[in-house]
Amino acid sequence: MAAVTRVVDTSAWIEWLTGSPLGKKLPDKPHCIVPTIVQLEVSTWLVRELGEEQADQVIAYTQKCLQGPARHSAHFAGGAPDSVPQQPH
Repeated sequence: MAAVTRVVDTSAWIEWLTGSPLGKKLPDKPHCIVPTIVQLEVSTWLVRELGEEQADQVIAYTQKCLQGPARHSAHFAGGAPDSVPQQPH
């Protein structure tokens, strides 16, 4: 069974960064979609909590995931681009 691609939001990244049990369920990099707004939110949180150097390292990690702007319809489809419903014409 192929792994499912997931949109990973800010709260999931914070769970991962804090080492929580929930954070350990984060998908592998090739299966994470990280909207650019999430990168900004995570970076802001990291600079505040841990400093700019740590923020730079984590953002570099997220850049190895799938990236792009958040699309409203992708969130409802679980982030799977091939299952995003098409708008009627």
